[in-house]
Amino acid sequence: MNRRVTALLGSLVGLTVASSAAAAPTLIFSEDWEGNAAQIALRWRGSAVCNQIQNGMGADGALLPTSADATACSGPVVRDDKGWSGGRMYTNTNAAVFPPVVAANDEFCVTAWIRAAAASDPYIGINYGATAGGKVDLVNNSAANGEHFLIGGAGADPDGYGGNATAVAKDGVWHRVTKQWKVTAADLTVLGQTTNRFNLKFVNFGGSVVCPATPPTIGTMDIDDVRIYKLAAGDTCPAIGPDETPHETCGTTKPICNSAAVGTQKVYKCAECGSGFGAGMATSCPVATSPVCIAAGAEKGSCKACAEDLGVTGAVAACGVAANPFCKNDGSCGKCTTDNECKDATKNHGVGANKCDTAKGSCTNGCSVTTEGVDCTNSNKPWCEPVGTTAIGICKDKLENGQPIPNRAADTAADKGKCTDPNATKFCASASCDKADDKCGFANGTACVPGTDDAKCRATVCGTDSKCGQVEGGPCVAATDCRDTTNTCTDNKCAPAGTSSSSSSSGGTSSSSSSSGASSGTTPPGDGGGGCATTSSTGGSLATVSIGLGLAILALRRRRREARASEATGTADEKQD
Repeated sequence: MNRRVTALLGSLVGLTVASSAAAAPTLIFSEDWEGNAAQIALRWRGSAVCNQIQNGMGADGALLPTSADATACSGPVVRDDKGWSGGRMYTNTNAAVFPPVVAANDEFCVTAWIRAAAASDPYIGINYGATAGGKVDLVNNSAANGEHFLIGGAGADPDGYGGNATAVAKDGVWHRVTKQWKVTAADLTVLGQTTNRFNLKFVNFGGSVVCPATPPTIGTMDIDDVRIYKLAAGDTCPAIGPDETPHETCGTTKPICNSAAVGTQKVYKCAECGSGFGAGMATSCPVATSPVCIAAGAEKGSCKACAEDLGVTGAVAACGVAANPFCKNDGSCGKCTTDNECKDATKNHGVGANKCDTAKGSCTNGCSVTTEGVDCTNSNKPWCEPVGTTAIGICKDKLENGQPIPNRAADTAADKGKCTDPNATKFCASASCDKADDKCGFANGTACVPGTDDAKCRATVCGTDSKCGQVEGGPCVAATDCRDTTNTCTDNKCAPAGTSSSSSSSGGTSSSSSSSGASSGTTPPGDGGGGCATTSSTGGSLATVSIGLGLAILALRRRRREARASEATGTADEKQD
């Protein structure tokens, strides 16, 4: 028994759900101004009373949608700022659906989004007519003539059904307005005609009964998402559904207006940003002065004004697009064009930023050749070396002796890579250069002052003969001290290449002599000993000469060694002093 009751109740519930679903309002008309503008213009035509120009956008019949505005997420809307008594009538394109065939007691609902300025006068109404297809006859001016204003005014305008039209707020804000009505028997016969259809119209009423030669300009009226529903018994105008654009104003945390298809309708809603302004994405920040999309934290998804340049600290308010790395004072991201922009402290352009790299549009703490006196204030880094092909460079240390004078494109022809007094002071650590080769420091053999100009000599020493570099035999610590580049420093003296150190040579000498009878003290044969005897010998004379010459050479070498030792001792004493 319980199972039967349960089954019966289930059947009743199913019938109730089915009945409710069947009784839901049926959408029979929708205009959201999406799609081809020319096709939209064909769907609406001017009233027979006035051949007005709609919003200055063309002749009669050329009704065009406006583009979406930045203050509301609405998509295209239609705008009227001309005051007319006729308005715009919908021209049907599908007679099987709209204009609908009606009968007495049929109920309908019209819904629309309207944004009205203070001086506007928007109305939405219907006109009953007899034509089954194409254009419905335009009969107007009163309910007796088939016209009913259903929405508009301040709520005191009769709707022709015993009530008043739904009031429209004139505050410049989007409002969803609705009006429900029931067809009466009087609507079906107008001026002796059977009028079993109705059509839709809207007007920004300017108070004129007869169309003037020049339309009066009044407050702006925007209309969007106009719909008509046929209602079943007991139905009321439906609330906004998921397939209807809510016309919200996108705020701080949801700044992006996105669209998506819901059924057959295109719906616009606010969403979080996903990339910065100029990134070209559907979720890119839409306003140039709020170009930074916040990726994390309490303000995630919001668009903010920039606070610093791209790549400075990585702060959340940094410009994020390489094509526009510079944070401008108005909060937008772009490119710098002058050095002064980078020096402005309103935004963070990086520590020490003083130059604009115009090729990249970003700031740097570099220098330029033409302003190195201002850019390179460190006395140890007084000159600017360009980097790559850009005009921006880095401040550099002074150059050591032997380095060439820089050849910079921005220098004058007379100074470019040349040894001049100003260049020596600017570029060279020794404040000297040699004009013979345009390098820092004096080359070996250049005149110098001993004891004063050592640092100016590339050999690091001014020789005793007042020229850079030591002569052969002069004291040295390294081969670079020697003027002759082929010399080596051997035993602390400049010596020809291949000279052996004294520590590796023999310390003694060897000699040999050839002897004769005379020299041995032996009496030659045949000599009685009573007199002297001589023996003629060429070999003995040559030997004597050779020995004498050898002794003389040895004595000369000894004197030279003593002189060099004395000179070395004197130089060492001078350095010690």
